[in-house]
Amino acid sequence: MMMKISRTFLNTVLHHWKAIALLTLVTVALFLTVDYLVPAKKNNNTSKQLKTETIAVGDGYGYQVWYGEDVLIRQENIPGLQGHVTFQNVNDALRVGDLIVHRLNHGKNPEITLRDLENLEVTTPNLVANQ
Repeated sequence: MMMKISRTFLNTVLHHWKAIALLTLVTVALFLTVDYLVPAKKNNNTSKQLKTETIAVGDGYGYQVWYGEDVLIRQENIPGLQGHVTFQNVNDALRVGDLIVHRLNHGKNPEITLRDLENLEVTTPNLVANQ
């Protein structure tokens, strides 16, 4: 026995399927647009890293510690010494800055002591140090 389906019923079903298909396409287009326009959050471990840069300061040197594109530390004098005493060469400034970065990366206190300066063989004048 053959069932007769009215033309009105078929038009109604077809209309609903078109509406569902259109709604699905609009939703997918919206998600793709948002995904394209909104930048994805990057893993902080790869997008922002600590790095050391030496800087010229007066008649000596200092260093900066960068976190991504931001200066986290700007050190214009030798830490751990009283007064404004700059590093006498680029390598000394870089070694101390690298020690700071190493300590920060390992969750340690970045404070520099006179012993640290001695261990890194940083050239320092005979001044009283902060212990």
